[in-house]
Amino acid sequence: IQYDRAGELIGGQDTNGSQFFVALANLPLPPYYSVFGTVTAGTDVVDAIAALPVNDPQVGVPLDPAIIETISISPAAGEAGGSPGA
Repeated sequence: IQYDRAGELIGGQDTNGSQFFVALANLPLPPYYSVFGTVTAGTDVVDAIAALPVNDPQVGVPLDPAIIETISISPAAGEAGGSPGA
């Protein structure tokens, strides 16, 4: 599976929902990973994390941990719990 939209939120296997990836470009991952959302605000934070020095450009793990201290995940408009027309 190719995830190719920047800002897609991708859940990993066996993480109990506590760990996820933010796709920045083409990202080949096994099929048991799933897209569960998209960054709609705070793209400046995503861009800042993407600009951090990494151990290996192919893997993209930052040399120093990138920690998101606060995040808000909301249903999209028209989905269960979402606001119509939002």
